[in-house]
This record gives sequence, structure tokens and C-alpha cells, in this order.
Amino acid sequence: IHIAIVTFSGQVDLIRGVLELAFPEFGSQIPIRGRDGSWYPIHLLDLKIVDGKQKFMASAAQELVERHGTIITRASTLLIDDDANNINVALNEHVQGLIFNTKEPERLLSDIRQLIR
Repeated sequence: IHIAIVTFSGQVDLIRGVLELAFPEFGSQIPIRGRDGSWYPIHLLDLKIVDGKQKFMASAAQELVERHGTIITRASTLLIDDDANNINVALNEHVQGLIFNTKEPERLLSDIRQLIR
């Protein structure tokens, strides 16, 4: 399993710090794509209304492919998001998606298990 963080937030450094504190063994190896301009020209990211987080996901997947030599496809990708619009865009692009219910975060694991059955 490979994990990446995709976010419309520009606080990538803060997210990186939290990951490194929470997962000191591998937190620094998790690709993060946000609106900080570090991976894609920031002025083009305003197209998010049209294509959700697809560019973010594609860029993170490419980094994982280059780093691990793995194959990542839309069918093998799962977007977990608390925004139904981002999930709908992903589903329309043939990427699996799960709504993360912020009021019941403990449900996420059972939701994932149902998806893979």
C-alpha cells in the first residue's frame, strides 16, 4: 500500500511536520500535494473546480511510481475525502472514493473493508 496526501490547503509544511511526528519511521516519505506551488504552477491550480483533486493525485502517484517502481492506476487508487464533490469527481474519473465522515472517523476502517469485499 502506498499513501499520499492531496489537499487544497497551502499548509504543506505543517502537514509534513505532523506526519513526521506521527510516523517518524516513514512520515517524510509520504508525498504531499497541496496549493503551495511546490509541485505545480499555483495559477493553474484554480482549475480544481473542473477536476477536483485529480491533478494532485496524478502528481503524487507519479512520485510513488518513480520512487517504488510500482504500477498505480485509477482502478488501484482510493480517494478518502470529507468533501462529496471531490469524491464525485473521482468517481466520474473512474477512481474509487470514500467519504470520510468527520463526525464518525472510527467508521473509516469498516468503510474500507466493505469496499474491498
